[in-house]
Amino acid sequence: GAEALIESAETVVGKTVPPKVRDWLVRFVSKFIGSFVFGFIDNFIMVLAGSHIDAQFGGVAGAMVGSAAAPMMAAGLGNTVSDAVGELASNSIESAMDKIGLDPEAVTDEQVAAGPAWMRFMDKQASVIGIVLGCLVGLFPLFLEEELKNEKTI
Repeated sequence: GAEALIESAETVVGKTVPPKVRDWLVRFVSKFIGSFVFGFIDNFIMVLAGSHIDAQFGGVAGAMVGSAAAPMMAAGLGNTVSDAVGELASNSIESAMDKIGLDPEAVTDEQVAAGPAWMRFMDKQASVIGIVLGCLVGLFPLFLEEELKNEKTI
């Protein structure tokens, strides 16, 4: 799991990571991965569900909230579905992380607090970085939809 990832990086760079940094990287990856997966699932499903809701019920939504607000209603309903799926998947995500050896407790909060400023900053921001990147990657169905529209018009 995480150890193999770090060992691969060490092989590529040709240097061994000091044990404290190695343990910190496991903690960072542990915090990052769960947030990344959640962000990906959240936006991926929101885009798909929102598009489907808009396509199927756009006229109904337009009659309910007005045609200008219908896409936002579809997006909101898609977000509701994706949040529910994300919450349902959270236990599976945590279980998978445990199975591959990602343990955020490999380094204690006290050890991080005693580390350099960059380590403290990255530790505090690992979840935010993971969610932002996961959400951005989760938007890729938008590009597929655009590609499909372009193919249909040709």
